[in-house]
Amino acid sequence: MKGKGKHIVAVTGAAAVLLVLGIAVWYFVRPRTVQDGSGYTEYTGYAPENSYMAYLEQYKDAPPASQEIVVAASSYSDAAGEIQLFQEYEGKQNAVLTGEDGYIEWKVEVPEKGLYQMDVSYLTYGGKGLTVERSVYIDGNLPYEEARYVVFERSFVDVASNPSRDLNGNDIRPAQEERYVWQDKMIEDASGYFADPLVFYLTKGSHVIRLASEREPLMLENLTLRWEDEIPSYGEYKAELERQGFTPATGEGAVIQAEDMLCKSEKSNYPANDRSSGATQPQDAYAVLLNSMGGTRWQSVGSSVSWKVRVEESGLYKIAPRFQQDYISGITVSRKLLIDGQVPFREAENLLFTYDAQWQCKALGDGTEDYLFYFEGGREYVLEMEVVLGDMDNILRRVEASVDELNEIYRSILMITGASPDKYRDYSFKKQIPGTLETLAVQAEELASIKEEFIRVNGQNGERMAQLTKMEYIVRRMAEDPDEIAGQFNTFKDNIAALGSWILEMSKQPLALDYIAVLPADAEVPKAEGNFLEKLAYQGKLFLSSFTMDYSEMGITEESVGNAETISVWLSSGRDQMNTLRNLINSDFTKKTGITVDLELVNAGTLMPSVLAGTGPDVALGNAMGDPINLALRNSVYDLSRFDDFEEVTERFLK
Repeated sequence: MKGKGKHIVAVTGAAAVLLVLGIAVWYFVRPRTVQDGSGYTEYTGYAPENSYMAYLEQYKDAPPASQEIVVAASSYSDAAGEIQLFQEYEGKQNAVLTGEDGYIEWKVEVPEKGLYQMDVSYLTYGGKGLTVERSVYIDGNLPYEEARYVVFERSFVDVASNPSRDLNGNDIRPAQEERYVWQDKMIEDASGYFADPLVFYLTKGSHVIRLASEREPLMLENLTLRWEDEIPSYGEYKAELERQGFTPATGEGAVIQAEDMLCKSEKSNYPANDRSSGATQPQDAYAVLLNSMGGTRWQSVGSSVSWKVRVEESGLYKIAPRFQQDYISGITVSRKLLIDGQVPFREAENLLFTYDAQWQCKALGDGTEDYLFYFEGGREYVLEMEVVLGDMDNILRRVEASVDELNEIYRSILMITGASPDKYRDYSFKKQIPGTLETLAVQAEELASIKEEFIRVNGQNGERMAQLTKMEYIVRRMAEDPDEIAGQFNTFKDNIAALGSWILEMSKQPLALDYIAVLPADAEVPKAEGNFLEKLAYQGKLFLSSFTMDYSEMGITEESVGNAETISVWLSSGRDQMNTLRNLINSDFTKKTGITVDLELVNAGTLMPSVLAGTGPDVALGNAMGDPINLALRNSVYDLSRFDDFEEVTERFLK
């Protein structure tokens, strides 16, 4: 009896020890979060080595810098690659041109230790028109992976000298050119996962800062190491407006047509045509008008657009854009608002635009209160919107960290099972990789937590949750029953890859704009759509116009008609490609050569019979790969080597 009692005590003691160990393991591997009291949970766990999150954790107690250090670009201590010093360039003294290879570095005396942010005064210079990329090194080392690629945006404008309409009254998309102007940029995370500028910890004393070229040349004026002042909240901003005695305006306000952009950071963000709604301004059922902008052309983090705005009466106004976000179902996209280059208040860094299949028109606000802005009458302001991830940044950070952990789990299992595991074999996972099984359980809970935050941010459980739900189910099943691991291994691997693609897709923030109304504080926001009769009338006009619009003549101008020489071009790819090609022809080819192009959209397979009948075009695009062989067999292919510039042209192509 005594022996049996001792056995029970021993078993109980062992169970207690295991319980304590289990709690200890859970404590150290659990996901760690921090709540700021507003319901927002910022993820701070699973920070990969050399990541910015780990860097912030390392220096979380370091004080922000209280002094500003200005470093002239011309005072560089060392450089490699193409470096050229200008005594004066575009109004700046002693500017330095850095090439797309090599580096430039400066010795800097830091008066006090602390966290610094880096402001760069730059000007884009030639190159291939791509976004400029640089890496930031401190004392010869990359402080964290996010500093490996920092971007410097270009600035593009529409060329107003292009003809605005073709012979049928259709708008012609204007050509675009780069605007070379000096810009100031706080170095930020290129992925958009961190809304604030990147920080660098510097001790007191001498340091070496290096900008290494990754892509495109860049002109530099200076670098400024400082700590950016905290932006006031909307409550503080509003209180300051009231203190200064500003009152709501009573005038008419102003309406900015979104397609009339002052400048943009991406050349691909050109004005577009929307025919989905009769309320879009301007609109014509019988002509193609450039009456909107954005959509999938304005979705990359950091992409910005600016407009000019002017009101006649000083006072408080609200800003109400007419927008559409039906590109990613169930997702709320975000924008940052700047007025004359400054964010007016903290909430303007994350303005939300919800999903809806229809156009919407809402004043910027937090859902309960419309934000008010002070505009001085008669003065011209620059209104700018920039793509940001908003509350999705924390979700994407967490998912990316989870993918890193899941990849580690995959490799641990792979070392035991090989690439093609046998689901009927006992691999003894509990004995061989007990730590991996514990990590699987933690990741199942982490994915469940991410799903909850996703619903909180986007307000609904849509189809975009499917991949997270599927991954959580697989991970939880493998954690709860290790015998399922071998059978689920390939599915597990495929879904890790799918989750990586999900991150890329969720990083996009598409948004289309029709107009931006600047309205007096007490004015009503315009209706986004017309009533039933207005919609019916517009749809009827669209139906009638389908019988009269000639898409083959779209883009033909009086200038084109006046040209003596004309070539016929057949295109079999699609109408969007045809419109793009027509714009290129009008803005570049016809202007330079004086040759008019008769561009026609034809069905695939039309070319061969037309050639045999002797009625083929001069040029055919978008054809099947086998067409050249079929034409050659019928002596219908011209020998391009007969052209004098054949060798020169072939150098443009990969051989």
